[in-house]
Amino acid sequence: MSIFPKTCYPIIIGIWLSFLSTMGYSQSGKDQRPNIVLIQLDDLGIDDLPSEGNMTVKAPNIDRLAMESIRFSQFYVTPVCASSRAELLTGKPHLSVGVSHVHGGKDYLNLEEQTIADVLQEKGYRTAMWGKWHLGKTPGYMPWDRGFEEAFMARLYEYIDKDGQNHGHFNGKAISHEGWVTQTITDYAIQYMHRDDPRPFFAYLPYLTVHEPLKAPEKYKNIYKEKGLSNGLSTLYGMITHLDTHIGRLLDEIQSLPQNRPTYVLFMSDNGPAIIHRYLSEEDRKYRYHHQYRGHKGNILENGIKSPFYFHGFGAGYSDKFISGQDIFAMIQDLSERRIQNQSDLIDFASDCSEEHLFYAHRAWQPSQEAWSTLGKFNEYITLKSSNVHRLYDFKEQAIAYRKGPYKLIQNGSEQEFEEKGSTLRLFNVQEDPQERHNLVQLNPELTQLMLEQSRVAFNQLHVETSLTHPIIHQPSKGQLFLPAVNSIPETGEIKKAFDYLVGKGKAEIKFEVADPLIQLEDYKIKGSENIHLQANMKTEENAGKLTHWLHIKINADHGKEWRLTNICFSSASSLEQNQQP
Repeated sequence: MSIFPKTCYPIIIGIWLSFLSTMGYSQSGKDQRPNIVLIQLDDLGIDDLPSEGNMTVKAPNIDRLAMESIRFSQFYVTPVCASSRAELLTGKPHLSVGVSHVHGGKDYLNLEEQTIADVLQEKGYRTAMWGKWHLGKTPGYMPWDRGFEEAFMARLYEYIDKDGQNHGHFNGKAISHEGWVTQTITDYAIQYMHRDDPRPFFAYLPYLTVHEPLKAPEKYKNIYKEKGLSNGLSTLYGMITHLDTHIGRLLDEIQSLPQNRPTYVLFMSDNGPAIIHRYLSEEDRKYRYHHQYRGHKGNILENGIKSPFYFHGFGAGYSDKFISGQDIFAMIQDLSERRIQNQSDLIDFASDCSEEHLFYAHRAWQPSQEAWSTLGKFNEYITLKSSNVHRLYDFKEQAIAYRKGPYKLIQNGSEQEFEEKGSTLRLFNVQEDPQERHNLVQLNPELTQLMLEQSRVAFNQLHVETSLTHPIIHQPSKGQLFLPAVNSIPETGEIKKAFDYLVGKGKAEIKFEVADPLIQLEDYKIKGSENIHLQANMKTEENAGKLTHWLHIKINADHGKEWRLTNICFSSASSLEQNQQP
């Protein structure tokens, strides 16, 4: 006998059907949650695609994607790679999740953060990525540790080596492939999509194109050399055409998937175009930047942060609503829960996105041939010293842009791009003046001050203590040290690969502040001079009753010779003992 009266049955059935719909199931109980494919290019500018007005580049497949998609004309990202990926995958401002720049330890996504892959995996999605990973280079930070069941992390900035191969790591194991990495990424995705698995999938394809070093198959490069373009620009455009052939393969395979669930494709870049002085001349850049937007990768002018964004799956359409890479996290969540099911839903989603947004550019990288900082000119790869890090929390010294509706306020945007003196502030109506030619500060002093205060509040709210935590580096006056991809030793003390490599000349001393006094240098390789000496030891200092632990690594190559230190691994005796306990 039922415990419910018959009059309750329609109500109970209605509640059950509503629950099924919320979970992505049809009334018949079929899982109708969509597959989601996220394509992200590297350093592709808004001016680089035919769909955005480039009359030179041949990219018919990306063109097809754009023409069949909803196109967002006011889509913005951050000025550089790592910060854009942090916002895309977490839905949060990059400074609040520990990512402030691209190297020198500034590109490690805090371990307590959940990525969109984590979220979708919990919802029953299968998740995978293949391509560029720029959110940490040690165990715990790798893509297979951050919610991706399957991940191929391509070697940074390698398209193909001299032996015709590309390299990387697949779920933690080193792997090599024949041919170009662009094809490898696409091959992985196609195989994955056709895998016999009833679950919906989330596939993230962060291609390396068109990040330097510029490299393309000769047949694609020659298309543009025959048009009279320079070698550098011909190579860059050839890279896009080469990529386009594989985007075409991917789209064709998506069309061949079973029709029991939709597959949505999202297409974007990570930041604006890089200057790449060693490949492109000023004349090349003038030719390339046909919209004449100011700026480029690394700064907060329009060309540094404006990106194409196409959503394929709901037919052709257009939106001029402001939307950022940070909003894509929530968009994918809503897609997975079927709260967005048609073009109208997607446009409504964009309309609900905040039109107030803070953009931040690390002061170690300004738009000039030499990196510039409030700390002085220095290589962007060098880790900040603890004695100076606090200056990057001082709002008035930061390179900030604040968007409020059509208006954009810029503080310390670029000393080289603007010749006006006496003010670090610029105010533009970027919908009417997208080239940022007409400074409105004097015409709108009240709006300027309001936006300045709002940007100050926004900066202070998102800039948390873990945003700028790096190892402490000591450089003797006679030593030259180039320090990329450094990460502080985590307090857990687990064995970690702390950084990728060090290169230098003669003498150098590296000084790491660590939480665990039992941290030690476990392994390394060093090449260069025949006589290279390396010493590592731990020192503990006491200051005002506080103990500080330092790991010192001293390197000395005879006669000032060059050296290269690689495969550097740390371990902690205390952690190993704990791990060995039953």
